[in-house]
Amino acid sequence: VWDYPSTDLLYLGFNASQGLCRDPEVRRAVARAIDRDSLAETIFARHAAAAAIPVHPVSPLYNEELAKRLAYDPSILTDLDLKGRSLTLLVNIENTAKSAAANEIARQLQEAGLRVTVEHLPWEEYTTALAARDFDLYLGEVYLTPDFDLSALIAPGGALNYGGFVSEQLSGLNDAFLLGGNASATRYAEGFVEETPFAPLLFKSKTVLTPSGLV
Repeated sequence: VWDYPSTDLLYLGFNASQGLCRDPEVRRAVARAIDRDSLAETIFARHAAAAAIPVHPVSPLYNEELAKRLAYDPSILTDLDLKGRSLTLLVNIENTAKSAAANEIARQLQEAGLRVTVEHLPWEEYTTALAARDFDLYLGEVYLTPDFDLSALIAPGGALNYGGFVSEQLSGLNDAFLLGGNASATRYAEGFVEETPFAPLLFKSKTVLTPSGLV
């Protein structure tokens, strides 16, 4: 079994236009309350790489220092005095791994004090609920382009911007990041964390199977 990295990103989306997750501080705290390493090791049997920012950890553009500052810490959510607040998490029931990941995320957030209801929906109902913004959280997956462009997820009217997130500043930082350079990558990562339009969880690995001893 030979694994290789991909840009297939699993993420937790937020309703940034209404409800509890309108507040970027809440979004940041929820993102910190998820144990990404546990998801990668258990649900995806280590065929994934945990990532706190939307750049693959093997990329030279991945900010290790910033990622360490985003390590799993559910106490930040507790400090916001959100104990007992309710959230609805949508997931497509037709994908077993995603359903299991959604259940585990809900469990972790509940341990941090939130009340999370997971709605396992067929694909058509899932996409209809996303389009209507009838959710607080949703588990999504996207194949990013090799330059890790987030325009579809964060730009106003973006095809995958289901949560209604709007930030001219972050869109500008994304554009600068696409032009290249380590400095712009650092500013972009910091801007992303400040706004947290969604919570990156992990990049799924692809796999090649060969007979033993072939390689």
